[in-house]
Amino acid sequence: MRALKQWLRALNLRPLKEPAMCRFFYLLLKPIAIICMAWASLLPQMASALSVEDARHLLTRTGFDPNWAEIEPFLPLSKQEAVNKIVSGATTQPVIAFPNDLLTTPEDSLEVMMSRTEAERDAAQRIERMRLESLQGWWVSNMIQTKHPLAEQMTLFWSNHFTSSIQKVRTTRLMAQQHQTIRKYGLDNFGKLLPAMIKDPAMLRYLDSANNRKEHPNENFARELLELFTLGAGHYTERDVQEASRAFTGWMIDRERAAFHFNLAYHDTGDKTFFGKTGKLNGNDIVEQLLKQPATAEFIVGKLWRFFIDETPDNNKVRFLARRWQQQHHYAIKPLLVELLMQDDFWVSYHRGTLIKSPVEFVVGLARVWRLPNNKTEWTQTISQLGQDLFNPPSVKGWDGGTTWITTNTLLRRQQHIKLLLDNNKLMANSPMPTTWNPATQTLWQKTLLALPPSQTANLTPKQQIHEWLLDPVYQVK
Repeated sequence: MRALKQWLRALNLRPLKEPAMCRFFYLLLKPIAIICMAWASLLPQMASALSVEDARHLLTRTGFDPNWAEIEPFLPLSKQEAVNKIVSGATTQPVIAFPNDLLTTPEDSLEVMMSRTEAERDAAQRIERMRLESLQGWWVSNMIQTKHPLAEQMTLFWSNHFTSSIQKVRTTRLMAQQHQTIRKYGLDNFGKLLPAMIKDPAMLRYLDSANNRKEHPNENFARELLELFTLGAGHYTERDVQEASRAFTGWMIDRERAAFHFNLAYHDTGDKTFFGKTGKLNGNDIVEQLLKQPATAEFIVGKLWRFFIDETPDNNKVRFLARRWQQQHHYAIKPLLVELLMQDDFWVSYHRGTLIKSPVEFVVGLARVWRLPNNKTEWTQTISQLGQDLFNPPSVKGWDGGTTWITTNTLLRRQQHIKLLLDNNKLMANSPMPTTWNPATQTLWQKTLLALPPSQTANLTPKQQIHEWLLDPVYQVK
């Protein structure tokens, strides 16, 4: 209040003698003064250039482990400038051309599949496995070579949100199509992504929509839509699941075209009530109602908070961001990402090094930092061995992530992967080593490679020191 009075005095408003007029100006200028002072206090923080630790944290959380060539251009930038640069420039257009043959190979009819001999079934499964490995290898190679790591991270995020598994879908073509849909809308708008995903053939098959008929509605698809894809547990009733299931009856797949097909003969045309709307609702109406629910926006923002910031979201901030995302940004994804990454919680030191790298992040990060030659078969096999078989999540909930990535077995495998690269001299072959090794150089390399100080320090040669850092448990976190 004292500062406000001094400010008003500086504006020469003190001579005003009419009480009503003074009160008018006081009430008018008070909020303006408060806003100006708040902005003044934030400007130094917003305008200050990033430190090496800041830049590494931002690049690692929004992509994969960066090398010095990626970190250095961000050092003159403020936090806002750096976030804008990463988000606004991100595009899901792949660096490597998509293997379109995976999208054109037709699926055999049920009659053909049922008439196969055991040997023919085994041969067909081997071919399908080769096609899946081609899809996996393409994606991993693209993640390693991309100039927009955020786009690949968002594709990973949505793939683990709208889950489907090759084990049940059985056809690589459908998995490839789903991946293309996620890539198309993953940085665009959730209001476009959700309607596309509920008509996605792989999703419909994975969640048994082909068995959803008016005589016996199958609740699997509707339940997972409400619990795992939109509202979250506790924000719907069994009645909501039943009504949504009726609305989705007749949503099937055209096997020949590998496309969504609505069969009116199997659809329940009766009245249904879902979140306050009553009528002859269909699946599109259900999605429309879900997008109007605050719980949907809060559920997605909460997951993104855990993905980018910390595993224990601030619920008040999540609600605030969700309301803005839904009402002001109309589910546009990039504005939400900017606001998430500009949260103080993202930048504070105690949230750094708190998330465990997924197998994809671990393997791809090593390949990017050390400019390893492309060996997509080796990379995809290693990622799978570490517990993340791409396009084959363990359940409809996807991978749990976090501490589940690290077990005695997987930690040993991670270290063996690093040691194998070190023993074969692959790790240092293409990445420049420091010509001088002094305390400043050592500190810079440590900050580039690790999210936190190493568990142990020692007076070693550059090569020995880097080996120790890569094998340090701290290397497993971001």
